[in-house]
Formats: sequence, structure tokens, C-alpha cells
Amino acid sequence: MLGLAILLASFLVAGCGGGGAGGDQTPLVVCDDDEILLDNGQCGPKPVLVCDLPEVAVDGRCIIPDKPTPKYTPGPNEAVIYYNRRDKNFDGWVLHLWNNGCEAGSWDNERVTLRGPGGGVDYSYDGTGTAWPDGPPPNYQYYEDGEADPIYGAYWVLQLQDEAVCGNFIVHGLAGAPQTVDLRINFSEDTANPYRNMYWVVVDSTLAENELREARVAAEPICINDVCEEYEAPPLAIEDQAAHWIDAETVLWNRTLANVELYSS
Repeated sequence: MLGLAILLASFLVAGCGGGGAGGDQTPLVVCDDDEILLDNGQCGPKPVLVCDLPEVAVDGRCIIPDKPTPKYTPGPNEAVIYYNRRDKNFDGWVLHLWNNGCEAGSWDNERVTLRGPGGGVDYSYDGTGTAWPDGPPPNYQYYEDGEADPIYGAYWVLQLQDEAVCGNFIVHGLAGAPQTVDLRINFSEDTANPYRNMYWVVVDSTLAENELREARVAAEPICINDVCEEYEAPPLAIEDQAAHWIDAETVLWNRTLANVELYSS
């Protein structure tokens, strides 16, 4: 029995390799950010998606670009991130930026600014990313007419390095929460894609307002509740209020109020 046990143990050690140099010693192939592993085991360019007109290739899919044109489209070495909320609360939100997996080219750490074209650098994107939870707020005030897009909401215009391939980002509150999931823009020079180098984040549900990770996101335009119309503020409702207009300079009311506002129509 002892001899059989020793023989069986020797067989198990040999079968497991025993720490020897056997087995496949082929080095692991690691591709660059803008490449994929081909069937031949080598790295090569990603295949080009060809779409039948009027469709265009957007983020690996063929779509018909029938959404309204965004107010600002990126110029050379620029990307645009749109952030829309049904409550139109665009204050207190910033971006976290980083370039893991995009080292071949990403956000420009010397030119991520708040100001528009020609403006100086007034926000630092240092090294591989921004310092959490600090980050740039939307900078649409420095572009076009200085207003948010009436359909797609607030937006950031961000500068890119030459040969940029992708960039990671999170939309989050000033203190770090709430926040979206980790998101990525894959940059492209395909001028046939009208939405290239743009991304949309939309908060159009109570769930998403309380948990930003539930926001809808896409590399093509998406609208509040899928209704792509210009936002109009709801009409002002005045209830249970009364006053007497005595003359051109006198209005009387019988209420004790801390603040008074006068509306006319």
C-alpha cells in the first residue's frame, strides 16, 4: 500500500507540472488603445463599420442621424459632453477626468480650460486625471450665446491631445456624490459621423435624480423623455393672492409678507 501511495503522489506532482518550465510560454499579446487582437493573434486596426446611406456609423452601430443639431459641435482637438436634467438644475456639477486605457492620447493636460477659444488655462488636469472630487463645471457660458442648449442642456467643451483615442469621465456633485458610472468617449476623425467626439448624459427620471448612476448615456443625441423639443419654462401659477390697484403708483393688499413680487400680463 505504501508503494502505491508514493507512486500515486509522484504521478499527481508530475501531472500538475511540478513547477517545471513546461507548458505554453508564449508572451501575452497586448494591443495599443486603438487596436484589437486579430484572428491571427496579432494586433491590428479596428475594422471599419460600413453603413448604408442615410445611416452613419456611431460608436459601433449604424444609425440615422435625425436628431436636432447640437448647439455646439467640437472643433479640432475638442470633445463635447452634454448633460441634461428635467429639473434644469445645472449648478453644482463637475467632471472627473482620467486617461486609464487611453494613454496613447486623451484629454490635454495643458489645455483643459473653462474659457472658450483663446482663453487662458484656468483649470488643471494634472498628469493622468483630475484630483477627486475637484473638477471643471460646465463651461457653455464661454461658447456661442453663453446659454445652455435648449434641447440637450448644459455642456462642457474639453481640449484633446493630438492623436487622442479616448477619454474617461464621470459627472458628479461637488462633494463627489451623486455620480454617474464610469464613462468613456472613443474619439474619431470620421467626419461622416455628425456626433463624433460628443457624448450625452440625461437625467429624466426620479430614480436617476436620486441615483445618478441610473442616468441614460449615449454617444448619440438623447433627449428628456425622448422628446427632442426646445425647453420652455412652465407658466407661472399665481394662486390665493389678491391686491387692489389704486392708481399708477399704488397697489394695496391686506397681507403680512416678508417678500413681495409684482407680475403683470
